[in-house]
Amino acid sequence: SLNASPNPVAYNTASSLSWSSSNATSCTASGAWSGNKALSGTESTGNLTADQTYTLTCTGPGGSANRSVTVGVLPSSAMSVSCVGSPSVALLGQNITWTATVDSGGVPPFTYSWSGTNIPTSPAPTTNPYVRSYSTIGQKTASVTVTGGNSAQASCSPAEVQINFDPDFEEF
Repeated sequence: SLNASPNPVAYNTASSLSWSSSNATSCTASGAWSGNKALSGTESTGNLTADQTYTLTCTGPGGSANRSVTVGVLPSSAMSVSCVGSPSVALLGQNITWTATVDSGGVPPFTYSWSGTNIPTSPAPTTNPYVRSYSTIGQKTASVTVTGGNSAQASCSPAEVQINFDPDFEEF
């Protein structure tokens, strides 16, 4: 027999493999582990970041038998988010596209809540990307809080764009 506990495991944590055999004279590991193994025992998988399959083949006078167990890894709840504004230098009245990217972690679906210079707060925009234009010159910033389907949250460092005067822009 071959078992893993716990299974599945949280991202970047270990499971413990335990096995036993009867009428066997040797056991050999393959898959995510390798080498000769005792006829019974326990061994840590080490920290896992992806699903792994462990196979144990034991041989005795009556032949050989193998057992496999796959240790599942739950998605990481730690998220990393980055933001960018494009173009980085724009003219008055030109559309700026603020885009958020989930760099790592989290579980879809994602929801977005934008904040920053001249961005409405109630309700905050929830689209990604978020597009807007500015009617004043100067440095503009935007940040977003992303919430994953597993309730993990992350915010990006504020992205910046520079809005410059457009000599052809006329206000009425």
